[in-house]
Amino acid sequence: MSPGIIPEDVAGWVIQAIKETLAAQPSHLSCRITDEGTAIGIYDIQQRWQTKEPYLFPVCQLRLTGNKWHLYWMRKFDAWWPYEPPKKGRKYSLDAHLQQLIADEYGCFWV
Repeated sequence: MSPGIIPEDVAGWVIQAIKETLAAQPSHLSCRITDEGTAIGIYDIQQRWQTKEPYLFPVCQLRLTGNKWHLYWMRKFDAWWPYEPPKKGRKYSLDAHLQQLIADEYGCFWV
């Protein structure tokens, strides 16, 4: 099943939930959260080493299929790739994926 357009009201509360989750993590305060239609994107605002220009580093995407959330990470060849769902609990809940994002068990999200 491919992701559909995320309804505006759902996107709004998801973005707010992500902001609240990241606000509790002082090291992740410089993020931009975007409604990309079929996904909610999270980007870290970083600075280029020599020029100090800001740029957006892709952290992850959250996609909705039916009533299940899926977490994606950016592979080194610039392609979004599905992240393994949690082994326990509500595998496809937004909260479960946000906890995976914060834990970053495999070092896929934060540099």
